[in-house]
Amino acid sequence: MIRRISTSRFSCQPTNASNRVLKNPGSVVRALLRVSMHTHVRRKAIFQQSTSLIQRQSERGVALVITLLMVALLVTLILEFDVSTRNELNAATNFRDGMKASYLAKAGVSAAQAIMAEDARIDKMFGRNYDTLFEVWATPLPNYPIGDGVVSVQVTDEMGKLNLNDLAALTQGEASDSLRLLDHTRRFEQLFELLVLDTRLLDAILDWVDSDDRQRKDGAEIQYYGELDRPYVTKNGPFDSLSELRLVKGITDQVFERLSPFVTVYPRKPDGVTPVNINTADPVVLQALDDQGNISTALAGDILQARPFQSAQDLNRVTALGDIDEKLRADRVVEVASSYFSVRAVGTVGETSKIAKAVIKRDAEKTELVYLRME
Repeated sequence: MIRRISTSRFSCQPTNASNRVLKNPGSVVRALLRVSMHTHVRRKAIFQQSTSLIQRQSERGVALVITLLMVALLVTLILEFDVSTRNELNAATNFRDGMKASYLAKAGVSAAQAIMAEDARIDKMFGRNYDTLFEVWATPLPNYPIGDGVVSVQVTDEMGKLNLNDLAALTQGEASDSLRLLDHTRRFEQLFELLVLDTRLLDAILDWVDSDDRQRKDGAEIQYYGELDRPYVTKNGPFDSLSELRLVKGITDQVFERLSPFVTVYPRKPDGVTPVNINTADPVVLQALDDQGNISTALAGDILQARPFQSAQDLNRVTALGDIDEKLRADRVVEVASSYFSVRAVGTVGETSKIAKAVIKRDAEKTELVYLRME
């Protein structure tokens, strides 16, 4: 049996609210608009708040970057100022120490000059006419303290060396003598061979000091020097200082350092031959004195053992020399007294050193400074 269900229970009659909405649809639209506007306003406010927050954070970031840049700039300026100040302070300190060191070096030269004067006075008092390496002037003065620095002094006898200016005198003027020039050139050849130096360098030295422009086989005259990257003219005259030897063709720094302890440019003898003080000469120079090369290393040692000599005649005490000593005296190439001395004084203050190189001429009456160079 089928029941009949009443439809009254499921009535679809509109409610009062629905009736109101249906009767006034504009209110619904306005309500929706108000909700939409409210939502939009809220979103806009949230967006503005977010944007403002981002801007404030961005501004804070920019301010932080600017601050860091300013700090970095200030640090850089401070460091630069510190470095500049330190450099200026170091420069001032070095200048001060350099001046002090220069005066110490010059004081060393003056002390050497005073010692040489006193030595001359003592020699005159005792009638002594010879100079040896056993005298006070020949003793080095190592690092003597003065004030806040030290000075060292070394005196060397220039007359115990072969004189390059003898070659100049023998190639020009009244002293020109081809035979004596040949003999003296052989002495220099002996020296160069003993020092293991190229003897062909002598041609360039002779061209430098002679008065003409005729070039020797291995020499050099004005054309050679004029074609250098930094051209200059040949001297065609005697050396004014030993450092001038560096200008001669083939004289490198190594050659100069090797040769300079055994040669000099003092004095300028008008007759072209400067006797060598056999009391102060190095064994290498003693061997070079004989132009025939007859003085061996052993003979040079015998001469050293027989020193000091009070006169050139005393050289005959070295019996092993035989007739060589007579030839040396006849050629007037040996002596026992000296009149020119070189001085090397080093003044040091802190880490700064200055070198004074000087040449002193001494006789029985006075001492005279004839050359001074600061380095």
